[in-house]
Formats: sequence, structure tokens, C-alpha cells
Amino acid sequence: MVDRDAAMSDLDLIALKNLLDDINIPAQFLPLAPELPLSTLIVTLDKDYQNRDRRLNCSFIPLPDDVFPDVKLLQHYTELPIPVSAATRGTLEPLLLAINLTLPIGNFGINKSQDLYFRYVYTLPKFEMMAQRKEVLIEILKLISYALDANTELIDQVASGVKSVEQAISELGD
Repeated sequence: MVDRDAAMSDLDLIALKNLLDDINIPAQFLPLAPELPLSTLIVTLDKDYQNRDRRLNCSFIPLPDDVFPDVKLLQHYTELPIPVSAATRGTLEPLLLAINLTLPIGNFGINKSQDLYFRYVYTLPKFEMMAQRKEVLIEILKLISYALDANTELIDQVASGVKSVEQAISELGD
């Protein structure tokens, strides 16, 4: 038996892919598989300031129907190619907190594997078609790209020791 919510999520991700195809943003749909716990749409973003590739993973977070019968959560997640060590983690955390206070949506963080990430979760009505939210979904992608563009270099500079966390935080107000 096919899980109804998983099937709906797949259809929504395919619909989102079609919306992105219409505006020439490359995206690839990856269905649920043993090595992939959730169906995912991989969206190719513009390269970063060092010409590194960037991809945004979009997937629906499973929710219990009996608790959340009317909403679905679309997670946008990407890991940044900035190395984080035990030593740099303590330096980066205050910077990420300061940056997060300036963001219109989403947040930067460091996961248990010491990967630096950006994450945003968008709440939608469960039975609404993705095409009904086309403009909003595109604006969300623009805001995520903006958040990454505006902050990746500064985070990279602190992680590599080019700038102190104090210098970087003082630049956030500029």
C-alpha cells in the first residue's frame, strides 16, 4: 500500500520542479529510496562567491495526521562547503547567532556531524496545490539565495581565521 502523504509529497515536489523548470531554475526530483529517507527536490542555486556549486534540498517533513491534519511543512536545507572543526565551532556559533538575528527567514547552524547548514521550513495548507503558491515559493528561493550570498563570505572568513568573530559581528550592522 502506498502512503497517501508520501505520494502527495512526491506530487508536490514534482509540481515545484515544474514551476522551477518554467523559470529555468534547474532541479532534480529524487524519490524515496533505501538510502534516501524522504523524497527530495534538489534545486541548483547560483554559485557562491568562490564559484562553488550550491544546491538546496527541498523535502516535506512527515507529520502525524491526527495532530496536524491541515498543514504540510516544506523544508529547504543546504550545507555550506565551509569546514567546521571543534576549534572553529566555538568561534562560529556566536557569529551564526548574530547572523540569524538579521535574517528575514531561516537560520544557519552546525549539525552533529560538524557541517555548517542553512535551513528554512515553510508551512503550507495541506491540500493546496503548489501552483497556487508559485510566487511565494519563488520569493522564498530568492530570500534563501540572498541569505546565503550575504553571509557565506563572512562565515568563511571567520572559519578560516581571516577575521575575528568580533570583527565579523561588527560588520553585520554595516
